[in-house]
Amino acid sequence: MASQVITIEIDGRLVKIAERVLSGLGNVSVIQGDALRIPWPSTDVLISNVPYSITSPLIIRIIKERIPVALLTIQREVADRLVSGPGSDNYGRLSIITQCNYSVNVLSTYPPDSFYPSPEVYSTLVMMIRREPCYSDIRILESVTNLLFRHRNRILRWVLNKYLGPDAVNIVINVGIDVNTRIRQLGINELIRIADLLGQFINDTNNH
Repeated sequence: MASQVITIEIDGRLVKIAERVLSGLGNVSVIQGDALRIPWPSTDVLISNVPYSITSPLIIRIIKERIPVALLTIQREVADRLVSGPGSDNYGRLSIITQCNYSVNVLSTYPPDSFYPSPEVYSTLVMMIRREPCYSDIRILESVTNLLFRHRNRILRWVLNKYLGPDAVNIVINVGIDVNTRIRQLGINELIRIADLLGQFINDTNNH
């Protein structure tokens, strides 16, 4: 049994219902607010049946808040992205940033009629367990992957040339990274090396 449970709910009507239903439980409190905007209390475990419209930004917030364990019910397609590797159609920014910070386990998948009202898609329960980050500055990793994955099917040379110029291409070549690799085929370790080489430069470019 949890010593304390804190619930965040944006809908004021549901907050009133929850407060009435949970009034007899001394270890449960309800906060009204937008979970993407309000400060989060310190917690050991986060549990959410995530609204599909905020899934990606909520996962990024979980990562930035360094939540130790998150148990989430999310759209199946997003769960596939969280666990996908290089070359997969589902592999992208969310895959890289999440896997850099968490071990992700797919626990179960549910058909639409498991819920009321029924969504139009399947849902998947995943567990995210925090691990030692593979890169220390998530903001730079966000900036690097944001720039590169604008053209996920292009080769690295083309993307670097387009946005950063030939000097950036040469810097990457000089450390032995194959610039003829397509962006979607770059592994996390290669992307970390690129972030180390060009991260601040890319960050500055995105801010202008």
